[in-house]
Amino acid sequence: MYGDAIDFYVKGESFDSLAQLCLQYGASFYQIYSAHIHCDWRTLPLNSEYYPGPKVVPQFYKIKALAERTSKIEIFQHDGLDSARVRSDFIEDDANELVYQWTLVDSGGHSFFSHSAEFILPSAARPPLHLELNIGGSIQLEKDLQFK
Repeated sequence: MYGDAIDFYVKGESFDSLAQLCLQYGASFYQIYSAHIHCDWRTLPLNSEYYPGPKVVPQFYKIKALAERTSKIEIFQHDGLDSARVRSDFIEDDANELVYQWTLVDSGGHSFFSHSAEFILPSAARPPLHLELNIGGSIQLEKDLQFK
């Protein structure tokens, strides 16, 4: 829309290596999807011929910190089961195509994993629970859960 982002893939290359390449070329943020990677330069000034604006230095870690600060894990009931999902302004339209990595660790040290957008918390997990989420390879969230 503004000419400051790209969605792509390269056959035979990992998305992690493509993310590092985007950062090497000054990308200010990236997200890994199931079939492509999204890299953008949102903190760089837009092409002044089309979009005048101030010059800004790319700051991936500041964008990442903002994404993490403004995103949160929500717990909700779905069909009588406790589930987790994320709320974030940094997730775009094709949120279900993003790569999610949920890790839940219970009080017994048992780990449970999910790669879907929503995570149904396993009934076998014993509280207290520690939930971690990586969204698109770039946003890291954590939440401690107490259930009675």
